[in-house]
Amino acid sequence: MQALLKSLTNAPRPRATIGNVYSLGEGVAIGLHSPDLIDIWSLLAARFEHYLTPQDQHQSRLHITVQNKASAQVAKATLAELEAVIMPRGIVITGLACWHYRGGPWSLIGRHAFRAR
Repeated sequence: MQALLKSLTNAPRPRATIGNVYSLGEGVAIGLHSPDLIDIWSLLAARFEHYLTPQDQHQSRLHITVQNKASAQVAKATLAELEAVIMPRGIVITGLACWHYRGGPWSLIGRHAFRAR
């Protein structure tokens, strides 16, 4: 896996744009548009298709999770606050990280930086 991530990041940084803030019900996310990242996701999904859960088998809806598992009232307040300040704009994707979920906290396996564009 580390060799694969290293090869994927031996490329210019993916282009990406943040979009609108939206509700996750019990949280808030910021939409992310990036055909470059979808291409990376597709390659990884094809490589590891036998390990994917049903939730992971559909094309990714890229986003940045800001809040999760909050009360509806707190999530609604966060959504309103972020809608007032988050504007669509380009962002810099600096690299990829690999994590392992061991039934509790996530454990970092490695980080790999993209080359500058």
